[in-house]
Amino acid sequence: MKHWHFISVLGAMAFVAVLLGDGILSDMQPRDPGRYIQPDKPAEADLYYYGQRLYPDWEAPGGWREESRQHIRAIEVSQRLAKSGAEWKWINLGPRNVAGRIRSMAIDPENPAVLYAGSAGGGVWKTTDAGLTWRPLDDLLQNLRIGSIAVNPHNPDLILAGNGEGFVFWQGGLAYGRGIYRSLDAGNSWSLIPDTDNSQFEFVFDVAFDPYESGTVLASTRTGVYRSTNNGTSWERVLTASREPRGMMAVFSQTEEGIVYGALEGFGLFKSTDHGQNWAFLNVPSINALNFTRVYLAAAPSNGRVVYAAFTDRDETCAGIFQTTDGGASFEELAIPINDFSGLSHMGMQGRFNSVLAVHPTNPNIVFAGGIDLYKSVNGGRSWEQISNWFKHVAYPLVHADHHAIVVNPNNHQEWFFASDGGVYRSPDEGKTFEERSEGLVTAQFHSATPHPYADYVIGGTIDNGNLRVTESGEWEDVTGGDGGYTEIDWENTSIVYAELYYLHFMKSTEGGKPFTFKVKMNGIPRQSGFGTSENVNFIAPFVMDWNDPKTLYAGTYRVYKTTNGAELWEPISDDLTNNTALSTIAVSPSHPDVLYTGSVNGLVYRTTNGGAQWRLSRTGLPNRYITDIAIDQGNPDIAYVTVSGFGSGHLYLTTDGGALWTNVSGTASSRLPNVPANTVLLHPHNSDYILVGTDVGLFFTEDRGTTWKVNNDGIGNVSIADLRYRRDGTVFAGTHGRGAYRTNVPIFESSSVQIPERVELLQNFPNPVGGTTETTVVPYTLPSAGRVNLELYEASGRKVLTIDEGVQAEGKYSILIDAGRVGPGVHFYRLTLDGEEKGIGKMLVVH
Repeated sequence: MKHWHFISVLGAMAFVAVLLGDGILSDMQPRDPGRYIQPDKPAEADLYYYGQRLYPDWEAPGGWREESRQHIRAIEVSQRLAKSGAEWKWINLGPRNVAGRIRSMAIDPENPAVLYAGSAGGGVWKTTDAGLTWRPLDDLLQNLRIGSIAVNPHNPDLILAGNGEGFVFWQGGLAYGRGIYRSLDAGNSWSLIPDTDNSQFEFVFDVAFDPYESGTVLASTRTGVYRSTNNGTSWERVLTASREPRGMMAVFSQTEEGIVYGALEGFGLFKSTDHGQNWAFLNVPSINALNFTRVYLAAAPSNGRVVYAAFTDRDETCAGIFQTTDGGASFEELAIPINDFSGLSHMGMQGRFNSVLAVHPTNPNIVFAGGIDLYKSVNGGRSWEQISNWFKHVAYPLVHADHHAIVVNPNNHQEWFFASDGGVYRSPDEGKTFEERSEGLVTAQFHSATPHPYADYVIGGTIDNGNLRVTESGEWEDVTGGDGGYTEIDWENTSIVYAELYYLHFMKSTEGGKPFTFKVKMNGIPRQSGFGTSENVNFIAPFVMDWNDPKTLYAGTYRVYKTTNGAELWEPISDDLTNNTALSTIAVSPSHPDVLYTGSVNGLVYRTTNGGAQWRLSRTGLPNRYITDIAIDQGNPDIAYVTVSGFGSGHLYLTTDGGALWTNVSGTASSRLPNVPANTVLLHPHNSDYILVGTDVGLFFTEDRGTTWKVNNDGIGNVSIADLRYRRDGTVFAGTHGRGAYRTNVPIFESSSVQIPERVELLQNFPNPVGGTTETTVVPYTLPSAGRVNLELYEASGRKVLTIDEGVQAEGKYSILIDAGRVGPGVHFYRLTLDGEEKGIGKMLVVH
């Protein structure tokens, strides 16, 4: 079996084979038998994401984000398209209660209710109420991947945020980021520091301010440790190595002026006694003997001579934890935290990805260690107690897996904050109990976002948060665990929902996608023992639903499988279409269901016109790039579009002759698509000249079939868009890699021109009556202006049985999904209020 991630088909597979061992996590089962759960696979997820962008050369051009930012500005100028000038805008759908990866975190030393968080794809976020609510600080930074963040202790309004998510070496050049952002007004505005806009500041692992010298700051990048004495305006390299390490870190002593400790991946520990100007190697034989990669350092705030160092082995486990109590003169090897279930170290088998330490502000013997789960020692690391678990278990608090940052309230040492792949958690009692503090931290990384055919309901696959769906209350919930993939909803019976986990682990729910209702449906697809398929398959495998028959679906490994009975039985309809790799996308013609196109991870496109009996290679004119998406014209199956990832080529190609020849329609000069990966393409069903393309820097659209391009990132920002789909009324939905899910405020794919509603209107629910085989009904309404929306449901007696708070919504058209199974039978009335004022009453009948 080959589970393909495609960092490069031509090379680099040797270390990938070692890296992608399934490990014990894939075999772990929860102790709670009522909880269906699958572990995430961060290494594989990142390889999938970055491999497609770096194929075939495993290299991204330097400065591509800045180039794309300037290109977007040129498009706006040439088209005279200001942010407010578009006829429509994006509305964020959340999830506000399920966060994605937070890689870095910092606390305001003067006001500990203020925290800053750097997300893996959603930029910088801020809370002013200790994590109860969060808000993004800048949508239009050219790079929303923030790997490090620090608040100046001498002036808390000055913040530095380092670009790129460090410590994940398989991501390659694309993940490095470029430079350091600086804010002088507590995060309200940001600018890229010019002296860091170069290759020396790719992959900014760590930023640290000197607690004694105002203006002095150290930044650790992939090329060395750099020092600034003017709060980051200019820099000089002060520590490097004979070969380029992949990770560095520097921590200041809080009690001894001028003392700094440094760690270089693969080299060891260093010390400076002059505020980081000069460094000396700490020759520790027991450490030198380790075969280590990443090193995480933590100095005790109450005694800067006490320093802890956690080393990651080259097999991604923990190589050892060491402590010095004499400022680095000697080191003692400590115990390694061991997981009570797996028997592995706290790092599991992904220590470069998740490793963090933090020491108590007044007691240097109390130390926290984070990896997959959290651990605590009260005796200086001589022994450890597991204090959290990533799946539900009666013996441990439930805290999301994969920890990256830990901070403590400087005024209340009982209060600690922990950042992970699931957002931010708070412990009010030094690690005894935990509560999630991620409300409003919309940083989920979607692979897909499938809308309900009539309502503002979405289900989509995400990295590390499973397949998420919107509940009736507007909250989101994980319905599968693990890493979610593509999703589909049966438009004839919306109780039927399809989803997958990695490696084409295909599932079906007949209860609207509720948790614990998905059953594996892979009869006919060769299965790997325990999980997914045994065939060559992409980490996130493509599957699509036929436009004309929701019981017909197609799924891809290295060949195409088809089901005509709602996934009860699958049959292959092709041989290998990938040259022994894997498919990345499948498209079915809306008008001719026997016409299909496929794309592969190595740039191959095939087409069939007879339902799979014969396939023809159709790649003339296409570059050797990863095929990300294919869209077929609504009425003519010979017209199709292909998007490709990577750099240095066009990114949208058109065929008008069924794939015999593909033409680059990415535009030219300032009106072209930027030279960045294009991830998804969506065609207007009533206007063949209108095309939307989701890229790594936002949404672009053309109204003349690719001759000129416009940009509309109003409300969504320069975020990577992974998936675009439209609802039957023409409303477009987007799944992003770092900012959650969005939809347009009005249907932009209507047959007539886009118009903002002129009045508040509450429409009749449908279906009505509701019940029996259909448990859900949709209540549509329109808003001419923004306001806070509530929908209340009453029995005929006047008793209120349901309140749905939609929060503040922009002007546009909306639909609320109501689960009628939650209320009794009979006549009910629904009431819409806008900013507390009644705007309409409707009547529905519920039958059971």
